[in-house]
Amino acid sequence: MLNTILKSAYVRTIEEQKRRFPPANKTQLEYYFTYTTGGTIDFVRKWSINDMKIPPEEVVRILETMYMT
Repeated sequence: MLNTILKSAYVRTIEEQKRRFPPANKTQLEYYFTYTTGGTIDFVRKWSINDMKIPPEEVVRILETMYMT
């Protein structure tokens, strides 16, 4: 379930970033997504280590907020 939620959030984020950075070329966007993906992985790792006390839907909301700012 979380995997599906995160994939959906990530796809929405990619589309949003393309709109936010229209002059960025494909290589620049790939580096940006690599950077943000690393943060996302660490975020989910920390959530997992902390026994997933936050509901998955809230995790996604937090990640979306971070991506959109």
